Amino acid sequence: MEDENENDFKFDIPLISEIIRLPTGILATRLSTLGEDVKRWFLTTELPLPPCMANPDASPLQPKVNDWMEQLHAVAGQKAQCHWKNLTSGKIELYALTIAERNEFRNLEIIRKLLSSSFHDTAELCNVHGYSFVAAIVSKQQLLFRNAGLVFLAMNQGLERTINSWRDTHPQIASTILDQQISALKGKNRMYRMPKTAWNDEKVISHEDLDRMSSMKWLNCNLIDAFVSKLNMKFSLAVYNRHVAFFDTSFGSHYVFPGTKEHNTLKNSQGEIQSRPLKDRFHDGNLTLIFPLNMNNTHWVIGAICGASSNIEIFDSLVGDSSTLAYQKAYENMKKLWTILVGAWSKTPDILDREWKLVIPSKIPRQGNNSDCGIFAIMYLIHLGYGPEINHEQVPILYRLRPYSENMAGMRLLLLEELEL
Repeated sequence: MEDENENDFKFDIPLISEIIRLPTGILATRLSTLGEDVKRWFLTTELPLPPCMANPDASPLQPKVNDWMEQLHAVAGQKAQCHWKNLTSGKIELYALTIAERNEFRNLEIIRKLLSSSFHDTAELCNVHGYSFVAAIVSKQQLLFRNAGLVFLAMNQGLERTINSWRDTHPQIASTILDQQISALKGKNRMYRMPKTAWNDEKVISHEDLDRMSSMKWLNCNLIDAFVSKLNMKFSLAVYNRHVAFFDTSFGSHYVFPGTKEHNTLKNSQGEIQSRPLKDRFHDGNLTLIFPLNMNNTHWVIGAICGASSNIEIFDSLVGDSSTLAYQKAYENMKKLWTILVGAWSKTPDILDREWKLVIPSKIPRQGNNSDCGIFAIMYLIHLGYGPEINHEQVPILYRLRPYSENMAGMRLLLLEELEL
């Protein structure tokens, strides 16, 4: 058996239901050990310990705090320089070191959020049952984790801005690393499977699909569907009381751009399969349906039907006057689709005289070539999961898009990592 990695922390957090059963002394001891875990967080990231951790019994003198902040800024600057050298080296192993640290900060922030909620609930229950001594310890540890988490959040945002800057200014280096990553995946000589979910069928990523992730190549349906599957899992719950459902590429080809075929009604077996993403999330007032569309089999755009605003939107990274008729056709079909879906899924009647509006957002990031429309389509899907607009404030820094990009090799690299193959 391999030795356990010393950085794989295991937090022994008592469940809320245990509070009324554990002796006060045991519970206090278990909670007190969490402060040591915070120290380990700082040590593994090579950040200087705040004064309250280095010497908990000392009075919180302002000069000590100022000294610590100066040290923290110095370390952050050194880390930024180190990561910039890693990224611009063109060496995949150095790039991997920077990405690993980004993932570490991201994981620490997730843990911090989970623990913060647990601490809050535990402290309240302790007070209810008269465990004021334990509640005081819980509150102290909660503050400790909160402050530590804010440091990690700031470090992560700084690192993501560094990666973004590199991605935007060094596309050729990003392309080189991307090709190395693809070659490494293909070298494993195995099939990559995206598991079946409640909303999507199993997807198999072939070596041909991986080749299409290379710079300046068109993406196919299989790759885009793989991201649709992941996004349906990621946004299975409402975000700020806004529900989203992502449909795969066949939805658009069957119902939005059906060509010369008879328009489907979603009442046949194929339609039932296509509507699975609506499972447990069809809420008329705040549901947004989002799906990729392939216009004339040459260009990817994103369609969205927003029930809250009664807007039908088409997000096109290469908009032009020649697309007007295609937009109108998609708009008319999407209006019909909403009516059919409401009839099949809604628990309450929809407003019959709903006034839909076609919206083609003009101030969205655009592509500067003829090959990155699929990448922009996936990024639009991700952004719309977080909020109703592209580059919405809730979109993580790492996913933010520049107004205009001629080479998306860096974003292709990010998306390849997101597949977790």
